[in-house]
Amino acid sequence: MTMAPKLPQSLSTPSLLSQVRETFQAIPDHRQAVKIRITLPDALMSGLAVFSLKFPSLLKFDEQRQ
Repeated sequence: MTMAPKLPQSLSTPSLLSQVRETFQAIPDHRQAVKIRITLPDALMSGLAVFSLKFPSLLKFDEQRQ
């Protein structure tokens, strides 16, 4: 049984994003590349940003970008 993450004291956006980043940092990075330029937590935070903006999916974001 896994423990639920500790809830932040404040439910503000910065506090919630900080909690999400801490959770992302706990995910093991199994990539084998020698020169990883973007950390896994940063990549996951970027994905979260895309989905929390106006795009319902990464595909829609990519279509609009092109």
